[in-house]
Amino acid sequence: METTRKYTIGDAELVAEILEGEVLQLDEVGTTHVHGHGGGGVVSNGEGYVSDVRISSHTSWETKVWVNHKGKEVQWGIPGSLAFRPGHKIAVCELSDGKNYLTCFVKNVTTQTEWVLAGVNGNNMFKTFDINKGLRGAGSLILAALSFLAFLLNLVTIFSVSAFVIPFIGLIVCTLFSYLSLFERRRKIVEEITNMINDIKKIMPAT
Repeated sequence: METTRKYTIGDAELVAEILEGEVLQLDEVGTTHVHGHGGGGVVSNGEGYVSDVRISSHTSWETKVWVNHKGKEVQWGIPGSLAFRPGHKIAVCELSDGKNYLTCFVKNVTTQTEWVLAGVNGNNMFKTFDINKGLRGAGSLILAALSFLAFLLNLVTIFSVSAFVIPFIGLIVCTLFSYLSLFERRRKIVEEITNMINDIKKIMPAT
């Protein structure tokens, strides 16, 4: 039985939908990404240097699965290389904020194997969904506060060198407090994501 559940992560309202199906056919598609750097240098009058060119590459995998979903053949694209074969029953959890979608959790119901997809607890969540609007707003307030303190610092030092200490200490305290607040907010968001994943594990189909 498929399930839908709502979660609040940071500033985003997300809907988690669990889809179930039986594997009919699957293919693993690999994409190789090549990166190069270096090769610069300076040569003048027959003298100089040229740095070595360094090439690196990595391959990202996607599992293309044809499944029987509610009596219809549909294809699901799941990031990563996952262990399925025809006849296996699988369940996929997809997150959505109404505009963007992210597959976060996959379970092979037949073999009882589970995968939390890479990046769900980190950058992929922040890139896909607008869950850190508060962080950006707080960042603007921090810049405004620091600019105001810097203005006071310049103003006070014009009239009194000894008064330099007060705004300088205030500037340091404000900066430290702001960074600690931002760090704590991100920590809470990551904790909310972890709790959501743990809850999704519980509602995934058992058999």
